[in-house]
Amino acid sequence: MAAFPELAILRTELSGDAVAHLERLAVSWRLLADLSFSDLLLFAPVAHEDGHRFVILAQVRPTTGQTLYVHDLIGEVVDEVERPSLARAWRHAEIHDGEATVVRGRERVRVETVPVRFRGREIAVLTREAPTTSGRRECCTDSPVGDATPSWTVERPGARPVAPPAAAGDRRRRARSARSSS
Repeated sequence: MAAFPELAILRTELSGDAVAHLERLAVSWRLLADLSFSDLLLFAPVAHEDGHRFVILAQVRPTTGQTLYVHDLIGEVVDEVERPSLARAWRHAEIHDGEATVVRGRERVRVETVPVRFRGREIAVLTREAPTTSGRRECCTDSPVGDATPSWTVERPGARPVAPPAAAGDRRRRARSARSSS
């Protein structure tokens, strides 16, 4: 995979200060992903495509919640059919909210598209992507470890994990059993 500046120069019409501006943005946005519980993707129009296709130059995943994207998407190209709000934000230089399908997937997600300006012109589009539902989502790493491991759920972001009723009942039975054997 090419480094950020090389990817931007090879795949887009960006150069010099514009690439440096986007690189500074990409380096400093981890906190934004964490606070918004969202994946952030930075798209730039592919060179000589008139804003019909966009390359993903940068990606950051939230550390405060589950990511939508298990695999790195840097270097992937999407078109305006896959992401119409991306093309609309680019062409009209306006923020748009809506839903879309995850890149290279089928799941629907909330997407906010934000044009990135530099020296009075749009040079890229940032997307903030989050699940359409709150709470825990199934993930490729979610697998049962064994019957002894309780399954924990979080009802909403920031909430304390709660054991399901069966697991809580098991703890009470074990506590009673321990008291009666002493």
